[in-house]
Amino acid sequence: MNRRILQLAEVIKRVLVHYTQTHPLCSASGQTFFVTVTQVRLSGDYAWADVFVSLLYGKDSSYEAFWETLQDRASAMRHYVAQNAGLKRTPQLRFIYDDSFDRAMRTESLLNSSAYTKQ
Repeated sequence: MNRRILQLAEVIKRVLVHYTQTHPLCSASGQTFFVTVTQVRLSGDYAWADVFVSLLYGKDSSYEAFWETLQDRASAMRHYVAQNAGLKRTPQLRFIYDDSFDRAMRTESLLNSSAYTKQ
């Protein structure tokens, strides 16, 4: 992949991480979500940025509320990127749930449970 695209994606990621740290994601019901931006992939024409996010707390019952809140905040987040990333054009943000942390926790749980059954 083009080095410039990778650099710009990293800049966008840093700006979005700062946004999530300084602007808590709160749903209409008042529930606060703790989010981490794990990766940003920028399209070759700089028109789209795929933003991979993980929900740190409240995964089970609040996933739908989290996703709705994130989609509602998308334009504000894009505006924040436009103000702080120093780009000529700001890409549209497309959010993708990154479940790699969830899968790692399940794998670790399985490994731990099999270790105890062998003893």
